[in-house]
Amino acid sequence: MSDQHIPPVPPQPGSGSGSTPPPSNPGQTPNAGQTPPSSQAPNAGNQWENVASGAAQSFGTSISDVGTPGFFAGLFDYSFSKFITTKVLGVLYGLITVLLVIGYIIAVISAFTSSVWLGLVILILGPLIGLVYLIFARITLEFYAAAIRTASNTTTLVEQGGLRR
Repeated sequence: MSDQHIPPVPPQPGSGSGSTPPPSNPGQTPNAGQTPPSSQAPNAGNQWENVASGAAQSFGTSISDVGTPGFFAGLFDYSFSKFITTKVLGVLYGLITVLLVIGYIIAVISAFTSSVWLGLVILILGPLIGLVYLIFARITLEFYAAAIRTASNTTTLVEQGGLRR
């Protein structure tokens, strides 16, 4: 291959605008005799980062600064002013998963002791039924998590004075 037709160099991230035009002379390399493309101002690329950072500082930090009690401190909070549900949901979901697997194993063993055909049916259909139960359990737990997060965020907004009666 000859070096008469050198393909244009693809633009590098942050190198400025657009692509490099092909050279006018076949023997000329791109940007030969031309000034290099000017790079953006140092702060121009960070403009949106600055906007997002300012928004997070004015709104987000006050919500994320809400102190959450430890598990046992929240467990014995009889005024129910602190929520521990979101901490318990992961453990509860794991427990439901383990119980479904154990229930499936017990169902397969008991079905095979009753009949080989029933055992094969339970062996094949059992995972599908277990998956349906697991999906419903997950949806239910996500519903509870969303309700608790909504209550927590509402409490935070009221404490900040965002909602007045």
